[in-house]
Amino acid sequence: MSEQKSAKPAFLLHERGLFWWADHPVPSTQFAPDTCVSGELKIDRDGRVTLDLERVMTEGGSPMAAVAGSNDAQLKTRQIRGLLRESNKCVLLCDLTRRGGRFATSNISFEGFHAGQCLIGDQELPAKTQNLSFAYVDVDLKRFEEWLRLGSLFTTRSKVGLHTKYRHPKRVNYALNMGTLSFIYDLYGPWLGESRRDTVTLREALTIRFKQNRRVSILEAIDYFSLLQDLFVLMTDSGHNLEWPMVATKKGRNFILYFQRIISSDEAPRYFECVTNFI
Repeated sequence: MSEQKSAKPAFLLHERGLFWWADHPVPSTQFAPDTCVSGELKIDRDGRVTLDLERVMTEGGSPMAAVAGSNDAQLKTRQIRGLLRESNKCVLLCDLTRRGGRFATSNISFEGFHAGQCLIGDQELPAKTQNLSFAYVDVDLKRFEEWLRLGSLFTTRSKVGLHTKYRHPKRVNYALNMGTLSFIYDLYGPWLGESRRDTVTLREALTIRFKQNRRVSILEAIDYFSLLQDLFVLMTDSGHNLEWPMVATKKGRNFILYFQRIISSDEAPRYFECVTNFI
């Protein structure tokens, strides 16, 4: 019997949590304000972000405010923060539009939102998120390893042992008029120190970092990522998608940036199929 490929998950993220308007301050003794509402956040594989709340969060003194068209203009200037229940990750939803709701006097009133952009990370976001900007943008070139011709892991096997040595390539920097484009090599594997395991996985990785002379906004980060994706399509003659970009508000505070985009080929480029290669 032929082996069947496992179906890809329908969502990049599907998790419940607490959500509140970003301009509502969080008390120092709490992890969320009293105005928070429980809800369900979904991110499709193409980056489409939806939030379904269990009750009305929009202010206005009446649940009807959740479905009133007059409030739509205000959404462009507002953001929603969140804290996910299982993963403990922090969330920021931007560029909001409504996706329906219900006003009921004898049942539950609720509302939902679409988000044009969504930031998710392990650390808390800055207290002020309006006009949020980033120090740099990272893109992991995962699954482009063949085209990149990575090969810094050297393995020797004998009758009594297996030895693997990693030679860390030097970081490569390219000076641009607007900033610096860097190729940063790394190795993903066990933590520092000694450990005893029955399975060890090592992965050599290469990340592209774009650091502009000034800080970049969310939309500028998306524009840079889109141009980089187009460049890789030309260089590899492949429609394989880059990993979602990671943006940094400052050192040690990194967030994955999700937004709606076209998902094309799942096949990673092979070195013998490309007209160019990285070396």
